[in-house]
Amino acid sequence: MQEDEEPGEVIITFNIIVDDLKDDKKTRIIENIAKVDSKKTNKTSIEVLPFNLNIETEVESFNINGSIKQNSNPKLAKTDIDMRRSSPIPNVIANIKIKVTNTGKIKGSSMIEATIPDGFTLANSQWKSSGTNTARIETKEIKPGETQELSLDVKWNNSETNLGQRSTKAEIIETNNEARAAETTIEDNESDADMIIGVVTGEYDNIIILSIIGIISLLAIIIEIIVIKKYVL
Repeated sequence: MQEDEEPGEVIITFNIIVDDLKDDKKTRIIENIAKVDSKKTNKTSIEVLPFNLNIETEVESFNINGSIKQNSNPKLAKTDIDMRRSSPIPNVIANIKIKVTNTGKIKGSSMIEATIPDGFTLANSQWKSSGTNTARIETKEIKPGETQELSLDVKWNNSETNLGQRSTKAEIIETNNEARAAETTIEDNESDADMIIGVVTGEYDNIIILSIIGIISLLAIIIEIIVIKKYVL
C-alpha cells in the first residue's frame, strides 16, 4: 500500500486485451491500474482508473512590429496589416496557444504535432520541425485535472499576395503514462483554429475622400473669387 492511500484501498496493476484502435483485425495487450476498495463494505469492488488527454487550439494574439494585439475570437482570429510604402516593413508573428488537459485519473504526458499555417514559418526553438509544415513538442507529465499550456509562434511571410484565411491544427499523436494505459477516447485528440490576414484599407479611403473634399472646396473658392471680381469690375 502506498503512503497516500487510505486504509481499505489497494492499487493493483493488471493486463487487459483490447481491440487495436488503428487496426480492427488485431488485438493487443495493455497494462492498466485499478483501485480495489473494501472499506465500509463486506464486498470488494474494483474501479478501473481511466486515462485521457484532450487538446484545445486557439490563435491568442498577433505581434505586429512589437505591438501585441489580443484576439477577441481566438478560434477565428483576424488582423489587418499596413502595406503602405511609407510604413515600416510589417513583421507579424501569430501566437498560437495549445492547451492539453488530463481528464482522466492517471498522470501522463504526450507528444503534440502542430500544423504550421500556409504562408508562415516556425518562429520558436522549443518546437522541432517534423516535416514540411509540421512541428512537434513533448509535454511534461500532466496530473489528473491539470492543464499544460504550450505556445507556438509562427512568422508571417511578408508578401502582398500572402493574404486571406489560414488554418492551424494541433494533434496528440502519442501518449505515455505509468500504467501504459490507452486513452478512453481519441475523439478529443485534435483541435484547429483559423486566422484571417487582411490589409489596412480605411486610411486610404479617408485620404482619398479628404483630398476630393479639399479640391472641391478650393475650386468653389476660386469660382467665388472670379464671380466677385467680375461684378466689381
